[in-house]
Amino acid sequence: MSCQKKTKNFDHLTVNKEQGPAKINFIDYPIDDFEGIVSTQFDGIYRNFDFKYRNGETTFILVPKIGSEKWYSEQKNKIYNQDIDATIEKRLNQQSLKNLSKEFDIWVFHTPKEFLKSTPNMDAPYTPLTPRKILLYQYNSSSNTWKTADTFSVDHDNDEAKANQWRESKILELKTKQETTTSSSTLDSWTGIYLNSDNLQLTSYQEIKNRIGWYELKISSKEITFENDSRMESEFPTEAPGGYSIHYTCNYSISGNTIRLYAKDENETSPPKNISDSEKKPVIILNKKDNKYYAISPDIKDSESLVNSARAKSPSPYLFYRFDINMH
Repeated sequence: MSCQKKTKNFDHLTVNKEQGPAKINFIDYPIDDFEGIVSTQFDGIYRNFDFKYRNGETTFILVPKIGSEKWYSEQKNKIYNQDIDATIEKRLNQQSLKNLSKEFDIWVFHTPKEFLKSTPNMDAPYTPLTPRKILLYQYNSSSNTWKTADTFSVDHDNDEAKANQWRESKILELKTKQETTTSSSTLDSWTGIYLNSDNLQLTSYQEIKNRIGWYELKISSKEITFENDSRMESEFPTEAPGGYSIHYTCNYSISGNTIRLYAKDENETSPPKNISDSEKKPVIILNKKDNKYYAISPDIKDSESLVNSARAKSPSPYLFYRFDINMH
């Protein structure tokens, strides 16, 4: 005897990126509790979860129009003898979304209620079903309209981690969209060697290289490569490697203080190109903040999830140290 698994049909949710969500005006939602995202990388960006699940699972993201770093720095200069974050969050929670849209760009991660299961006896009244779609909407304050910016399909249970990673990378993208273009807008300004270790106490080039498990990014006008320590795979048992060996040659795109690197095709041998309109997913996203460099990398995350991982598990984004490319 066999059973056929029932699945939801997504045909009616096929979206056009110029269309907005039907019949849902998120801007009229009441605010539950805006809070800063717990990471220094996201200072100045705030989120609010709709605990009422009015039309599904909904999370609002606020991104300052002038750029999160500049906005947050301005707030610090205005607030004296008070907890900065608590003071900011209190002010945000006393306003309406409509009013906040004058100062912030507003984005929404949304899963329609038809893709949620009622769980009245649990802490959350609804839990997500698989399969489902997560939609990212953008609010236009001038026209009071919403448009679909992106979607993510959760087709299998093992896509849940990917969905979280997608949301995280999208928030980083939203942040960098608003950063003022600086001298970091040229590839030359990014030239260097960037090294990551799972031991943050190692800060010199040789210390990091000596420890098994490093990831290295080299950027120059002639070539961009992203690779890791092959010892993670070669010095661990074949049936349980300590990490997946990688070696990418890359093209790039730059937006404000962020550079995204995209794997080249196998037969592509030309110098790195700016492909800002690429639909490819980047192999690594590197963000500069306060002269430090933080990266989102699926490859690092995947290697650290291995049972026999050579690296200690560390939270994303990953800190990279920058070195002069002519030193090594």
